[in-house]
Amino acid sequence: MTIKKCTKSGAAYCFTHFQMGVTALIGQSFHLLSPLVLFIYILLRLTGVDMGHWQKKSVFCVAGLFLVYVAVNLGFGIVPLTEN
Repeated sequence: MTIKKCTKSGAAYCFTHFQMGVTALIGQSFHLLSPLVLFIYILLRLTGVDMGHWQKKSVFCVAGLFLVYVAVNLGFGIVPLTEN
């Protein structure tokens, strides 16, 4: 039996530092849809696009990108579905 080195936040599920980092990067695909990102307001103001309209149009592209990230990570075994 080997003991994995776990991060504090992933210790309950015994995820490695690498796995925690990869899953954090996968979640970044939705990051720019957040109203908390300041420069998005500047870009929307310059282009004259409404925030809600931009989010509605962008969510499909972002969801597709998210699914590609997940499929690649699961396909290469970077983030396992089950505990080893």
